[in-house]
Amino acid sequence: MKSQTTTPASVLNTLSLCPTTSTESSLSTTLLSRSCRLPDVVQRFKTMTTKQYVDGVKYHHWQAFSGKLWQRNYWEHIIRTEQSLREIAAYITTNPAQWETDTLHT
Repeated sequence: MKSQTTTPASVLNTLSLCPTTSTESSLSTTLLSRSCRLPDVVQRFKTMTTKQYVDGVKYHHWQAFSGKLWQRNYWEHIIRTEQSLREIAAYITTNPAQWETDTLHT
């Protein structure tokens, strides 16, 4: 029997960041519920991915990390234009290379 490979990317497929209840029948109700505010979604995402990563380190020989996996805060920005999207995509692509010089990196 072939074992299933777990990778950090596959963790995203198992996340439920905006839980619904049987009384929340529509998407709009779910999106407007208190349990689906952006800070709640970010907190759930950080908690769930950290747990999954720790499990990956323990059981699947992923590379361990020291300290915290996530920065304490996050920055919101509404993407309104194609130019803004391109600039943000470039930042996401190049930012990891600058991590060691980041003032928030501790």
